Amino acid sequence: MSSSKTVAIIGAGACGLVCAKVLLDDGFDVTLFERNEELGGIWSSKVAYADLHSQQPGGTFEFSDLYDGG
Repeated sequence: MSSSKTVAIIGAGACGLVCAKVLLDDGFDVTLFERNEELGGIWSSKVAYADLHSQQPGGTFEFSDLYDGG
């Protein structure tokens, strides 16, 4: 019997992605399920909602430990 910890996350929007990263950092085997073509929800480059506008620049939504400096 395997002792690995496996988690399924439904929804790969902002919260789902953050949850997945934290769990991966803690050693979990994570599977994300997303119904849309692109991950990220409101972080996605596609317009999720016609009237939704963000006042934050894209670089605000990055994981500091994954930043590539570019």
